[in-house]
Amino acid sequence: VDGPVGVAGAGFLLSLRSGFTGLLASKNEATYVRGETGDWLAKAEAPAFGGQLRVLGYDSENEVDAAAAAEREVDPAPYAARNTFEWHSRSFGAAWTGSFRGRTLRLQGWRAASDASAFWTRAPVALILGAKRRDEGALAALEHSDARATTVAGVRFERSRTSYDVGGYPALIPWSASVRLPIVSGFLQHARPIHSRLDLEVGASLAAAAGSVYPGPRARLRWKPWGESTLSLSYARLHQFAQSLRNPESVAGNIFPADLYLGAGAAAVPVGRSDQGVIAAEVRPWPGIRLGLQAYGRALDGLVLVAPRQGEPFATGGFAAGSGASRGLAIDLAASGTRYGVVASYGWQRVRLAYGDSSYVPDHGSTHVLEAGATVFPTATSSIRLGIAGALGRRTTAVAGAFEWESCNLLDQGCEFAGAPHASASPGTATLPHYLRVDLGVRKHWDVEIGGRNAWVALFGTVTNVFARRNVLTYAEDPASGERVLIEMRPRAPLVVGLDWQF
Repeated sequence: VDGPVGVAGAGFLLSLRSGFTGLLASKNEATYVRGETGDWLAKAEAPAFGGQLRVLGYDSENEVDAAAAAEREVDPAPYAARNTFEWHSRSFGAAWTGSFRGRTLRLQGWRAASDASAFWTRAPVALILGAKRRDEGALAALEHSDARATTVAGVRFERSRTSYDVGGYPALIPWSASVRLPIVSGFLQHARPIHSRLDLEVGASLAAAAGSVYPGPRARLRWKPWGESTLSLSYARLHQFAQSLRNPESVAGNIFPADLYLGAGAAAVPVGRSDQGVIAAEVRPWPGIRLGLQAYGRALDGLVLVAPRQGEPFATGGFAAGSGASRGLAIDLAASGTRYGVVASYGWQRVRLAYGDSSYVPDHGSTHVLEAGATVFPTATSSIRLGIAGALGRRTTAVAGAFEWESCNLLDQGCEFAGAPHASASPGTATLPHYLRVDLGVRKHWDVEIGGRNAWVALFGTVTNVFARRNVLTYAEDPASGERVLIEMRPRAPLVVGLDWQF
């Protein structure tokens, strides 16, 4: 719900959402994922103190539980009936922007908190996790603009408190760490044209944290050789002062995607660093046609890598400090007309993470990624959408132990996740088949009048994986035969239908 309030320029927005995983699933099938999720968002804006004041509040809560043993596996202990995951986050912020004498002043303040917990069973031990993060901060920035240039200078104060605790039942050496990390940083950015078709933007930041000082230079050069076409070169160095102890190579991330942050300095967590350079071009040869090209290279250092040391969904006693490198290129095309719209993109990348004398390709590092979509409007109130997605050169980390999985879909009345699969000690070594999916959707809306007000009602439906491609999520080892078993990524043709309205 949103609308104006009182004086001109004032308004509000309120959003509430709730969902229940496994609502339609059979109560007699333990393999179905169960739980609930919900969030709310509130925002208000109004003129104040000669400027514009905006406030924002957000809260999200998730609870999920899944069977700790697959149907073909004997339950190892009474406490292992269900794996449970909970994560909650809440944030509040305010920002004020005002202008005076050709300058713009921006003030911001925020407070954010997150909590995550898990009970994860892999015989003979049940793992108990608790992670917390509390952030507070303030920012002040002053911008000066004239006909020739724009300059922004500012200072930022932050305080982050993180803690991480993991124990076990009946026996596991507990591991815990916590840190309070204040961060003070200043930044300066300047942009100006150096020719009628050439713009230069340079900037730098300097952050004091974890007992050291971290400079972050950045620059971008943009050239318009003709018309609306542009060519740009950019470089940026970024730092990250908290890193997640979640294992991104674990298949449990499909139902427990929450990051588990721990600040730099605690348990030898390093400060992460990224150096990235990008060459990009955008060409608009005709009205309604856009072609984009991009090539990039990125070097990463000071990374927390959980997968080489842990097979569980999260770190239980240590991690590897490593580095990474990625390079790639991307091409995207967009075309639109009165009755149609088409987009297509292709990406090539080489991603590798390293630790010690070893390295691996992470789960997200597919070599080739293809996406395409088309929307056709047969009438002014209806549309047909076709989507294609593909990935080649995929890698994964195989799992050991009985495991049953099926993603959420209407035909099977829910999601299935059963077992406590343990990721291989050698991440990224399993090669997956090529991935290809075709989706088809239709939508029809009507304009109606309800109580003297105009309303908009739409009915839509989407069929995913129309050609029933057998796409693979990962491999698991059959405990009875020792053979490698394919774990399919999606059911053959999940269906989504829905109704929405606006008034």
